[in-house]
Amino acid sequence: MQPKQKSLAHRSLQGIKWNYLGTIVRVLSQLVAQVALARILGPETIGAFGYAVLLAGVLGLLIDQGLGWAMVHADSVSDHEAQVAFTRIMISAVGCSAFTVIFASEIARLMGGNDQAATAIRYFSPAFLLLGLSVITQAELRKALKFKEIQISQTTSYLIAYPIVGVLCAVAGMGIFSLVAAWLLQALLSCVLMIRYAPRTLRLANPASRLSFGIFGRDILAINLVNWFVDNAGGVFIGRLFGTASLGLYNTTMALVRTPANHLVVNIQTVLFPTAAAAKADTALVGRLYSTALSVVLFFAIPTFTFVAVSSPAIVNILLGAKWSDAGAVLPPIALAMIPHVVSSVTGSTLSGRGDQRLELASQTFILVMLVLCYLVLPLGSVVQVCWLFLALYVSRATFLVVVASRRLQVGSARAMQAIRGPTTIAAFSVAACLAIGAATALNPLASVALAGGVFATATAVALAFAPQFFLSDHMRQLIGRFSERQGVTGAIAKWLARN
Repeated sequence: MQPKQKSLAHRSLQGIKWNYLGTIVRVLSQLVAQVALARILGPETIGAFGYAVLLAGVLGLLIDQGLGWAMVHADSVSDHEAQVAFTRIMISAVGCSAFTVIFASEIARLMGGNDQAATAIRYFSPAFLLLGLSVITQAELRKALKFKEIQISQTTSYLIAYPIVGVLCAVAGMGIFSLVAAWLLQALLSCVLMIRYAPRTLRLANPASRLSFGIFGRDILAINLVNWFVDNAGGVFIGRLFGTASLGLYNTTMALVRTPANHLVVNIQTVLFPTAAAAKADTALVGRLYSTALSVVLFFAIPTFTFVAVSSPAIVNILLGAKWSDAGAVLPPIALAMIPHVVSSVTGSTLSGRGDQRLELASQTFILVMLVLCYLVLPLGSVVQVCWLFLALYVSRATFLVVVASRRLQVGSARAMQAIRGPTTIAAFSVAACLAIGAATALNPLASVALAGGVFATATAVALAFAPQFFLSDHMRQLIGRFSERQGVTGAIAKWLARN
């Protein structure tokens, strides 16, 4: 490997390390905050806030305009171009903020929400201004691979906003305003901290000026919009078809698994995209990075989300309580859908980083068309049916993207199968053992989850102890081999797992 490649790989690994250090803290704090808020506020209030979150997702993409990722992808960005992009973003942010204040009630009714939803949407408006202020700053930090600074900003802001301020406001009886306050506070603190780390100060410029990365930004915007509709159509369908309480049920259930799934994949995305952009001419290097990332993601995602699917009723009972019991049937398809979701996210980021973003757009557009057809034709009579439909579509999207990426990056189907083979075998054996034990014994929810967790953990440990060559892909063992020279237990384990 050339010195430049070594430097890039080292910086990428450092970025992943800082991303996951922040993730561990944020996942734990988010789980605590989400469970506490769900128990205190209930499905109706959570559902009303869900309409505001759905709207914020799509308006956030319109504010960004794809310019943030386009700046990361560009070979170089002048001060003037950064100022032009910043000006365009702030104009869009002001427009979106004014739009939500003026038309909050009409938007809520159109989405199927109630007066609470309209209130949440109206008071959400300052968040769009804060988003606009932070887009270019975060892009600059990503381009410089300064993931440590991003993680400090995002993790610190979340820890203060949700587990502390949000939960205290909910306990004080502030209802939906506790969620709005937590969201706004996190956005404010994250924005301030990232601006502090920003490599340059942004000023306004003529928004009509040409941008060298403008076309790429428009492609990314199109991809992000289609992605948003694909990933959030479940919430849109459920909100319109079944009402506020059902949306609250769906959103809370989704949050239990999507929060760790997104952190697992977003942290790799934020490293893969700029790395693939920097090394896009070296197909072999990008292919190795992609194969390694896919292997790592699947090794954790397949057993973890299969465990959640198998233990869904007990997990819901323990975390959310009796008033959320209907979530026990909703969680299995949502948990399983996170596996193809993370695969699509990693694959799409790699393709977009190389400049193949239109392939991802084509796949997403096809899935969106299928979603609309299913919505119009199928008799969707429950939240559970909608969730199983989305699982099927997520699998289709992931399969297409992996096949395309394997060909483009010259990875080969054998490498892709290596990434899937090990964790799928562990999950299949563990599920069979859990079902057999569950049929033979009657356990309370806590004991049931503990037993299932023990089965999955034991199966993983045995697999790695006796046959790491089968259960770990070659690229993943090469990554682990980087730690084999360390002293003590870490080095010994790494040497064992990476052996030939």
